Amino acid sequence: MIRHGCVIQLVLAVLTAFILKLFFSHVGTDDNAVKNTDHQQTSTATSSSAIHSIQPSGTVNKADDSLQQQQQSTGQQYISISKTSVSLKSAEVSYKSSFDSLEKILPTEKPATLNERKEFEELRTDGSSVWCYGSDHTNRNCEFHNLCYSPTSDSFIFYHSTSSVVHGVPADRFDPTLLDSSTIKDHNALYFNYIDLPVIALSEIRENDFEFVKTTSHLIGRFNGGNLMHVLHDELVPLFYTYSQKLDQKNTKFAKNLLNIQVIFYDKTTANEYMSLYNAITIHAPISRTDMFDRKRHICFSELHVGLRSSLTWYDFGLYKPQRPIADTALTGRDLRRFGRFLRTNLAAAATTDRPTKLSFKNYVVLLSRKENRLIINENDLVVAVAREFNVKVISASLTTHTVNEIIQLVSRARGVIAVHGSLLVTAMFLPRGSFVLELFPYAIEPSNYTPYKTLCELPGVDLKYAALRNTRVESTVAYPDNEKHLGGLQHLSESVREQIMTRDFVPSHLCCNDPAWLYRIYQDTHVNIAEVLNILRELTNDQKHEVIHDELFPAPVTQIRCRLNTEESVIYLDLFWSPPMNLKYLQYFEVKYEVWLQVDSRDEYKAWFTTKTDVKLPVIRNTTYNLWIRCLIDSKVGPFNEHKQCST
Repeated sequence: MIRHGCVIQLVLAVLTAFILKLFFSHVGTDDNAVKNTDHQQTSTATSSSAIHSIQPSGTVNKADDSLQQQQQSTGQQYISISKTSVSLKSAEVSYKSSFDSLEKILPTEKPATLNERKEFEELRTDGSSVWCYGSDHTNRNCEFHNLCYSPTSDSFIFYHSTSSVVHGVPADRFDPTLLDSSTIKDHNALYFNYIDLPVIALSEIRENDFEFVKTTSHLIGRFNGGNLMHVLHDELVPLFYTYSQKLDQKNTKFAKNLLNIQVIFYDKTTANEYMSLYNAITIHAPISRTDMFDRKRHICFSELHVGLRSSLTWYDFGLYKPQRPIADTALTGRDLRRFGRFLRTNLAAAATTDRPTKLSFKNYVVLLSRKENRLIINENDLVVAVAREFNVKVISASLTTHTVNEIIQLVSRARGVIAVHGSLLVTAMFLPRGSFVLELFPYAIEPSNYTPYKTLCELPGVDLKYAALRNTRVESTVAYPDNEKHLGGLQHLSESVREQIMTRDFVPSHLCCNDPAWLYRIYQDTHVNIAEVLNILRELTNDQKHEVIHDELFPAPVTQIRCRLNTEESVIYLDLFWSPPMNLKYLQYFEVKYEVWLQVDSRDEYKAWFTTKTDVKLPVIRNTTYNLWIRCLIDSKVGPFNEHKQCST
């Protein structure tokens, strides 16, 4: 009995020591993970991930293979996901509004509810699925079901089961990637892909470590989230039109005049003054990848979309060729006005400003001002001169003195805007039709090489008058070669290169986005030639058209077409009469005319005439049958032809 008791005590002691060793090993691991506060430096943070960065050589970072080596050593066919590879990102890089939104959608850690257990079991049974459409990664969009974000690898996981659907995914989805997460094409920092795992890998993760987002979500990779041009051009306009068709179909994706979707930022940039624009589009505040990482839990999305309609952008920013307009854009003035009304309505509803808003259309001009760099040195003199010359109020607005919401509302009722080349000029999309845009360029910068805002003004149906003015006098400019290099400084360059840039009177053609000659010149301050500005404004405001309200209305067919043979003269004529389109009185236009086609029956040839009247006299041949078509044109809008009409002589 004593021997048996000793043996039992010995066994218990060994078991106790083993359990304590496991416990303290686990605690030590967690402590180490907490001490490592920069998850971007951990060896597993980008393991097998499709999140790439641009290298100096232009190549893509290869994923860390530590997990793969671990699989090979253990003989496992899945990644063992544990807390040992999780580290905590400093709270300073996340932003409260998004994290609050995440808290609402994803509650704090707690035992799995009945619904969560059901969703987890469905994930284990059904796995993930994906449907992709598009010929290559630059125009592809994908819809995922049950795609899960893993904080362990800081990437998205696709769990394969026998029920998984994989549609439209190319066999070479890593060459170079599955799809772009942005409308900026083929930027390797914005590539999106996922890691493959079998559903058996779920057995390595606690059920309580999973959370599920049921809201329809859309993942967006931001090229430059701190630039208003990129926010509107690359993201919000395409996002709005990706989902606006749901509104037309009375779909529940819209609620309370907002998109009922959850925006996920694929990048890790922080909050800025433009977050209010996202909040004016969607019900839920955006969530960043940093927010999800800090959550330290696996987040599964019931429905996640990746990819936006790049056909609704109008400018190529020059990653591979010098910047230029997109030739085949589908965007029109009507599209921009619809987006603008939607955004302005929601911004106005959320506004808390006490600034006066009783400024009627065309009684003021907005000068989009800069307060830190790229200054107009004689800005006050310019404001006074414009106000006196045109008898208008000139409002100077900048992101220092106004919110972006206030600037948009101001511009939407203005007679026009004046500004030095910069991202605030994208707010010209909110101007009333017939307004003007005057873009000022510093010394040595050729306006024809930088045309995002000129292109915007010249989109079909936008109807804005545009002009550019370049400073041609070097004595009217102040440059800053001692600035930091991203603000135009040249100290990092050799003396010969600095001399070449500073003495050259033009900026050579270049790629985006860090050309030193471009940065040096664009960050100059300029003493504007006020007389030249006033001359251009006189041309822009001459016979300035008023806004056309019903721009979506087209003329209807003409009605009551009658023909009569006229034989009173030596030549035989066909007198034609018709009534104007029934909706003409509701349309706003500057010119109306009619196009008349006359064709001898059974022949291919026809003759056409234009007239501003509702009757016309045409020479014809006796004993002949003619086919007749008439349509109405108002300004640049062409109405339909009438139904087939025949007249016989």
